[in-house]
Amino acid sequence: MKVAMINVQDKIVEKQSKCMMIMQIHDEIVLECPDEEVEEMKNMLIHEMETAYSLQVPLKVDVEVTTEF
Repeated sequence: MKVAMINVQDKIVEKQSKCMMIMQIHDEIVLECPDEEVEEMKNMLIHEMETAYSLQVPLKVDVEVTTEF
């Protein structure tokens, strides 16, 4: 999880994104993003979390987007 968090933060900075990593809860990473960056960040998040570490069992990631706060 920590490797994935570091990789996600590096990608956010690299892309000069306006997204912010808000928190991590158990096996979840919560981001806050502008609407126009949601799809790109979803794809990046899935990729970085699934490839953070190589295991015999593949890591699978589900992403949920909510606009309610």
